[in-house]
Amino acid sequence: MTRFISMRQLRDRIGLSKTSIYNRINSGTFPRPVPIGPKRVVFIESEVEGWMRAQIGQDRKGGQSGAARHALAVKAVGSRRDRRAAP
Repeated sequence: MTRFISMRQLRDRIGLSKTSIYNRINSGTFPRPVPIGPKRVVFIESEVEGWMRAQIGQDRKGGQSGAARHALAVKAVGSRRDRRAAP
């Protein structure tokens, strides 16, 4: 059975902010929401659970650690700031 979960339920479940979730959606690394109204979206629970399993598996099988992914993200943000500051 397919179940929907709200943004609030999603945030409580995975521990990320709304901004972080949308940044991951925009980068293609998180399941896309399903619009159910003009100003309302939900997420498919099984897709979120699959994403969670993938995160656990990646970190435990020798993939990039959370700290390594964070360092890459900080570096990427810094390079964007450098490009904006250039004349």
